[in-house]
Order: sequence, then C-alpha cells, then structure tokens
Amino acid sequence: MLSKAATRATGLVTLLLASPAGFGFNLGFLHDAPASYFTERDWELVKGAVEDALRDAADGETVDWNNPDSGHLGTVTVLKTTQQQGMTCRTLKIYNEVESRSGDSYQRFCQQADGSWKAVPR
Repeated sequence: MLSKAATRATGLVTLLLASPAGFGFNLGFLHDAPASYFTERDWELVKGAVEDALRDAADGETVDWNNPDSGHLGTVTVLKTTQQQGMTCRTLKIYNEVESRSGDSYQRFCQQADGSWKAVPR
C-alpha cells in the first residue's frame, strides 16, 4: 500500500492528464506512485476512463481501464453528481494498480459552459 502522499500524487497526475493544461507539468515527484510507472498507452487509457466516467457513468458506476501490454489497470468510479453555481459537478474515485503498487484518490470535476470538464478543489 502506498503512503498518503504517493496516493494523492497518483490522483493528481490523473487529474492533470485529464486536463490539457496538465501535460506541461514536471512530474518527477511521483517517484514511487503507481502513475510514475505508466506507459504512454496507460495514460491514454486512464484519461479515456476519466472522460467516459464524467460523460456517461451514473453515480455509483465504475469505468475500468486495463492495458494488456503493460499489465497496468485501474478504475474510475463516479461517487456523486451535484450542481454548483449552475454547473454539473462530479466527484470521482480514481484507483490505479501497477505491479505491486496501488493507490486511489478522489477528485472533483465541474462541467464548463463549453461542455469541457475542469478539475476543481473538493
């Protein structure tokens, strides 16, 4: 099991990659987090699972991702949907597993006027 900091880092990276602005960040602090072992394809799959969950999953529903090439996998579960200042917001639980490392984190996203989803503080 990962430390709290590593678990948060896993969620942060997933969050950053779910947003185009996140691709420019230095992610060197993720040395022991599961996400630090992701392949490029793993990242694509995680991002796709987050997008699918935000767009299509009902509260309580889980979207799985699995990369048979790397053996890495995870889930994205929609915990709840709320309204905030006229926006639909969704809280997700993001779980990732890489070899003997696993971790989960929680992130909230709100849908913007243009239809895109933006990570916001919980």
